[in-house]
Amino acid sequence: MDRQQFPRAGVPSGGVDKQSPISGEPAQLSGTANSAQLSGAGDLASFEALAEDLASEIEAELRLQNRAEARELRDAEAGRIGLADLLRAAIGARLTVTARDGDVFEIVPGEVAQNWLLGKGRERALLVPLAAIARIRGPLGRVGEVPRGLAPKLSIGTPLRAFQARRARVRILHEIGVCSGHLCRVGADWIEVRDEQGLAILTIAGIRRVEVTT
Repeated sequence: MDRQQFPRAGVPSGGVDKQSPISGEPAQLSGTANSAQLSGAGDLASFEALAEDLASEIEAELRLQNRAEARELRDAEAGRIGLADLLRAAIGARLTVTARDGDVFEIVPGEVAQNWLLGKGRERALLVPLAAIARIRGPLGRVGEVPRGLAPKLSIGTPLRAFQARRARVRILHEIGVCSGHLCRVGADWIEVRDEQGLAILTIAGIRRVEVTT
């Protein structure tokens, strides 16, 4: 008598048990793939955050570098700026000047050459050699373009000759004292003044300030 073949419990006839550990393996692989995807997404987010941090660091470094370069440029430009350049930038502004002899006066610059300043004081025109200035207070603004023309190159003899031609009465504050009168002649480095005592020769180098009184 032939023995009847009965399928084993849980195993369909003619097939492989799909619930066996072999059939469970794909489900386990699917879970691993999901974990890998989540891990990859986390790595991408971490990389993007790192990239943003790096970009911020680079931007901050560039800002510092630009500020340093701008400061160096300002320092280099300041090294080429003279007192006459500052005063030209302040033409029309009221400045308070302390002379080397301690006198303090106000002046509104009108014309500035390389070695002298001509402007308006409180009551009269003033001619001041730049070498006689010790301190300036006031709105000394940005230095503009380099001035063109002859005015910046003129010596202090030019305005002195203008005073002489007008026969203006002047008050000269000199290193030896004060002399008031009229300019008679203007030389290369000297002036001749007629005051109450007669003619006197003064050195231009000793002039601290010239006030035009009439």
